[in-house]
Amino acid sequence: MAEDQSVTGAAEATNASPPSNKQRRLRMLIGVLVLLLVGWWTFLFSIQGHLIWPIGLVGPLQELKPSPNVQVLTRDIGEGEMVEAWYVPAGDLSAGASVMPLVVYLHGNGELIDYQDRILNQYHAMGLSVLLVEYRGYGRSGGKPTQWNIREDVLHFIDQVPHEKLIYHGRSLGGGVSADLATVLTPDAVILESTFRSIASMARKYFALPFLIRHPYRTDRALGDSDWPVLLFHGSDDSIIPLSESQKLAELRTDAKLVVYPAGHNDFPGPDHEQDYWHEIRTFLTAQKLLPSDAE
Repeated sequence: MAEDQSVTGAAEATNASPPSNKQRRLRMLIGVLVLLLVGWWTFLFSIQGHLIWPIGLVGPLQELKPSPNVQVLTRDIGEGEMVEAWYVPAGDLSAGASVMPLVVYLHGNGELIDYQDRILNQYHAMGLSVLLVEYRGYGRSGGKPTQWNIREDVLHFIDQVPHEKLIYHGRSLGGGVSADLATVLTPDAVILESTFRSIASMARKYFALPFLIRHPYRTDRALGDSDWPVLLFHGSDDSIIPLSESQKLAELRTDAKLVVYPAGHNDFPGPDHEQDYWHEIRTFLTAQKLLPSDAE
């Protein structure tokens, strides 16, 4: 009986028809698609740093001079290169003077610290000190940026200036930098403006796989695991980072406030809402007792 079955199986194998032209074309198409996807993922993996930090789009850097009250700080990162930061102290730093809360402002990936006069002046008018840290490869800062060395640079400069209370304010990519920073140095308040849940959430439109992301910037995870006060801003017409990103971040914390203005990404909050924008920030910081009494 076993011999009969073996003979029958051999006959069936011999009589099996070869793949049709349609099947061969389908297999070939699947193979081509797999190769294209692997090639695309390899390409994304290799250029993701340039997508996150498009350094070439920022320059050329104009020769701007900081105002007289700006202290220029530098950090030696080796090989003859340095990272730059600007520090503007609030009030008199003489012996016995109160140390004001420090606002650490982290800008977007298409900006420079040179152009943050609006942020610097408004916070300084509130009686707060301000620290602007330039990303590696931007402006006069050397090196190449990564999530990890930007974090190290900001921590270094925070340690160089007097402070007792810390406020992180990050815009766009800077929101991811701020949330990442908050996981290692707890702030007293965080303002996230036009930012994202994670790099992976933004990379889905490129069909990028999460494990390929080298600079994850998990704003969602940092926010969900925290208890620091947070204020969220976003433009309803933001075509670069959708409003849904901040809406989902707000869902992670029942105490989070999300303020939305009819603006895009690069024109946020817009001239019609500038005054209200700063009113929201002032109200938020006052509630956290982070403003000098005469500035409330």
